[in-house]
Amino acid sequence: MEKLNVSLEDYPKEVLDLFEDEEACLKLPQNLIKDTSKAFSLINTKHIHKEKETALELIYKVLSNFTFVKLKQVHYKDNYVNDNYINLSSRILAEQVGPYECRYRSILDLLIQEGFIEKGLGHKLNVKCTSYKLNDEYSTFNVEKYYLKSSYAIKLHKKNMRRSNLNIFDSTIAKNEMLNSSYVEMPSIKEVEKHLKSKSKKGKTFNKKGKQLKVLGKKKRDNDKYVYVEDYLDLYRTLNKHLKLPKVLSERAGHRVMTNINMCPSIIRELIKVNGKPLASLDFGCFQPNIANHIYGEELKEPLSHEKIADKLGIDDKKAKTENLSFFNKECYQMERSKLWDYYNAHHQKMVVNITSEKRREGYKRPTQKLFSMEVGIMTEIVKRCMESGIIVVYIFDELLCKEDFKVDVRAIMEEVCEEKGLKIIVK
Repeated sequence: MEKLNVSLEDYPKEVLDLFEDEEACLKLPQNLIKDTSKAFSLINTKHIHKEKETALELIYKVLSNFTFVKLKQVHYKDNYVNDNYINLSSRILAEQVGPYECRYRSILDLLIQEGFIEKGLGHKLNVKCTSYKLNDEYSTFNVEKYYLKSSYAIKLHKKNMRRSNLNIFDSTIAKNEMLNSSYVEMPSIKEVEKHLKSKSKKGKTFNKKGKQLKVLGKKKRDNDKYVYVEDYLDLYRTLNKHLKLPKVLSERAGHRVMTNINMCPSIIRELIKVNGKPLASLDFGCFQPNIANHIYGEELKEPLSHEKIADKLGIDDKKAKTENLSFFNKECYQMERSKLWDYYNAHHQKMVVNITSEKRREGYKRPTQKLFSMEVGIMTEIVKRCMESGIIVVYIFDELLCKEDFKVDVRAIMEEVCEEKGLKIIVK
């Protein structure tokens, strides 16, 4: 990750105070702390730690891995979560709770036994981590803080959090988002609620997965067809309260940066302002497919676009875009079943052959990691140049928000960086 020299004095005090708070507490789905403390006695936790309070806090630490799964699932269908299951690395778990006699295994076994989590897929070809899922009862946007008390748990948590926080200072994108906190004006809950209800009444607002926005009220849920105003409000509250610091994701996710802004539904981001002015959006057309062809295929005469792909396949533009969001992260057999397979196999066969070969050789997520890494590298350089030019930009993965006055300048920087990287792509 490329660094930009910024001193601690450049950050607002309220942002720096957040680091101290992060090192002192855990965040868990609502009611999970209360229910686990009731369920576990000294008898069934003494093999984890001789002191019950310490044992419980180590259990809470493992459970904290599931806290933002529901939040991530709003945005990602395949990339990070699959039906609420997440992969847990034994190395990371050992760092979180200590390696003593494989303590993390005892904790996982106990949580499975008591029904708080369930085990998914174990080790298989090219999959290194076992997957786990939190009980659906705790699948919620509502999060509560728990301030650690035992000296052993505090020591481990501080060590892990400081490592995580150092990743923030190694990331130009994350540092930019922290500096933005002095300038970016987030809407109030009342403003968001009014905006969402107004949009839902028109009946024409859909999310990226094609689900319509509606007010739930006392009606029966239909999560296959609709997203609900009430859920978006809960999500927004959680983001503003519990995701105030950016989080740099793992190498597997290409070190993308997750923030309280880019995890917001786009309909809420419409209300964000800088100096009282709304922000304009600039993003890349068909970014992941163009990067994939750059890495695995041949030099293109013209950049790929969702519209061209949709036209060739005779499908809707939105369907082409939605499918492209997950196509490169699928397993080989899933790619072959996709509507996009025939197009890519006919027109970009070299790319398809190289990607599927690598998936079978190194695991099906390996190409996605490379795509994300290149995406983050490009966005890092763009954000860096904007910062050096004094332009405030807000990072939304492969999209940037800026004041309308700077749209031409930001577009020029985006195009310049891509040209330097040898990537043909349209900035929209």
